[in-house]
Amino acid sequence: MIFEPLEFMARVAALVPVPRVNMVHYYGVIAPAAKWRGSIVPESSEIDSLTGACECEQDSKAKNGRPRNYLWSTLMSRVFEIDVLKCPDCNGRLKILAAIHPPVNTRKILECMGLPSRAPPVARAGSESAFEKF
Repeated sequence: MIFEPLEFMARVAALVPVPRVNMVHYYGVIAPAAKWRGSIVPESSEIDSLTGACECEQDSKAKNGRPRNYLWSTLMSRVFEIDVLKCPDCNGRLKILAAIHPPVNTRKILECMGLPSRAPPVARAGSESAFEKF
């Protein structure tokens, strides 16, 4: 098929999904408001036994026993199959002390600790100096 440029762009633009709209729709007993959904969706105790949820994660559960918001560590373990809160030295549990988001605060903390606060400069592609370090 041969298209004019504008006609081609119109056909390609028609394939782009609408923003903020779910692309997956569930029907039948898997639909969110289905009467029989409860009979096929596992109970929260079954989910906890599969994910290894502990007592500290119980507070994130909603009234119906389903997780309302997943913890960051739970999502990481589900996706990458690693326990990000396991200490590499003693295999104990690590505790998140703070989450620092603004770059200004991060820069101040790194400079206070004597660590570099800026990323190393990027070498030009194909320059020999980038490979001399290794």
